[in-house]
Amino acid sequence: MGQKPEAVCGKVQSLGTHKHVFFAGRTDYVGA
Repeated sequence: MGQKPEAVCGKVQSLGTHKHVFFAGRTDYVGA
């Protein structure tokens, strides 16, 4: 669980097989 509000700007990063959707300081886990 590493949230970076400084790098969070409505961007989608794919970590391994997990898709993290960052929203204004909010982290939503999409997929599995």
